[in-house]
Amino acid sequence: MRVASSLLRDRVFEEVRVKRNLSYAPDAFLRGQSANTGGLYVTAVDGQPGRARYASTKSADCNASRSPGRHQRRCAQFLTTYYISQETNAAQTAELAQYELIGGGWRNSLMFLEKLRAVTPANVQRVSQKYMRNIRFVVLGNPQQIDKNIFIGQAGS
Repeated sequence: MRVASSLLRDRVFEEVRVKRNLSYAPDAFLRGQSANTGGLYVTAVDGQPGRARYASTKSADCNASRSPGRHQRRCAQFLTTYYISQETNAAQTAELAQYELIGGGWRNSLMFLEKLRAVTPANVQRVSQKYMRNIRFVVLGNPQQIDKNIFIGQAGS
């Protein structure tokens, strides 16, 4: 799920920021706590957020990469980001504490790299389809400018 969430974040950034220039800092995240939660964040000044919503939903379609090399590169990118987030003593301590509290003991953290290498494109697709569902959208702005059909799946895709 962590790899799938990382993939989603990359795809949201590519679709919303790079390709469409709709938002400065779109994001997708997974909070690994005792009850995992995830989110997708996009801001847009466009009075009609449909284009940003379409782009983010298109990104949320986490079809696994069919190229093993591409999948390996994405896993390597995820791992690099993970290690960067573990640079401080405080971050490492928090990671070990989280494993101790909800991950079956701190020694399980030592298997992280092995488990990451075992992730396949099919695994990413399976967890994406199983857990990335029931998305709720919150829109701040003038409700008169919003086509609600975009958010209930009625708009043409």
